[in-house]
Amino acid sequence: MGAAQTLLGDGHDVLRLMKAGGWKSATTVMRYVDRAEIDVWT
Repeated sequence: MGAAQTLLGDGHDVLRLMKAGGWKSATTVMRYVDRAEIDVWT
């Protein structure tokens, strides 16, 4: 699991992931987290 997936799992939003990764596009973030197994109900 990468840093973006870990941040997502910790509850950080896309904007925070973009800032942490230095990405300018949410599309780029989604490439890194598309396979993350996140339980949205917890």
